[in-house]
Amino acid sequence: MVLPSIHLANLRSLPNKMDELLLLSRTNKDFSNSAALCFTESWLNDTILDNALNLPGFQLFRADRVAESVGKSRGGGTCFYINERWCTDVTVLKKMCCPDLEAFFINCKPFYSPREFSSFILIFNRSLELCEVPACFKRSTIIPIPKKPKITGLNDYRPVALTSVVMKSFERLVLAYLKNITGPLQPPRLLKFADDTTVIGLIQDGDESAYRQEIEQLAAWCSLNNLELNMLKTMEMIVDFRRNTPALPPLTIMNSTVPTVESFRFLGTTISQDLKWDTHIDSIIKKAQQRFYFLRQLRKFNLPQELLTQFYSVVIESVLCTSITVWFGSATKSDMRRLQRT
Repeated sequence: MVLPSIHLANLRSLPNKMDELLLLSRTNKDFSNSAALCFTESWLNDTILDNALNLPGFQLFRADRVAESVGKSRGGGTCFYINERWCTDVTVLKKMCCPDLEAFFINCKPFYSPREFSSFILIFNRSLELCEVPACFKRSTIIPIPKKPKITGLNDYRPVALTSVVMKSFERLVLAYLKNITGPLQPPRLLKFADDTTVIGLIQDGDESAYRQEIEQLAAWCSLNNLELNMLKTMEMIVDFRRNTPALPPLTIMNSTVPTVESFRFLGTTISQDLKWDTHIDSIIKKAQQRFYFLRQLRKFNLPQELLTQFYSVVIESVLCTSITVWFGSATKSDMRRLQRT
């Protein structure tokens, strides 16, 4: 069996298209082999029975428009035809019908995984043996996303690499594999995430040699691999709780002096020099308050409470709870009260 395929179409009346669908199921192999047929604007109601919508080899699941909930008696409705050769264990999770949204959620448990999955396992094992990744898997599409409303240069874009699903699966498997074969890292530590790199060093008795050597090796590696460190975004933060903090010589990378800062953002979390979270909490509260505007606008359109709650959870609560396990335990009572008021 080939990889599952899904056929999606806006029908504008399923009963009027049944003859065409029956013809496609008999003459079009791609259509008849589809794992699922997803149709919107089915225009079905209680007067139309399932027997009139029978498609050989497929199981029908429908969510008709409820006129009392929407205020419209015509149009709308969604339905699924699930290929019985692919799956018969189908569960309807949820149906939703309101003036602004119609949704239909189902869960399918197919009989077996496609045979191509076993091929992926062989490729993955071979890749580990040779310590190489197939070139076709490393191809990606780079989408530049603007960081600022006004673009003045290339640094104002954030490159987002869209890789294939196969490559994403490989990355997760390799990460799990590396965690099993590598032990705990010793300082200085090199943390990498996408195109962000952070070096954490422990300076004892004024000895910075290991820390600075790690920086030099990182700069040399980037140069050899045609990577350029963005010195405009490179910074150093020193955490020292001694009363008399000695002055340390400035850090230099590629003849450029790295500025010393009191706080910086690490994967969306603002870390301060004193290891307090006031700055981070101020930032997320401000960001959440800006998004409350959209929630108020949605309330004006009389959206159902369920949708408003989902919007709050996805758009606002997600901001307030970002890396909450890191900073909430060390937050002050006043910061907690501010969060509760938000």
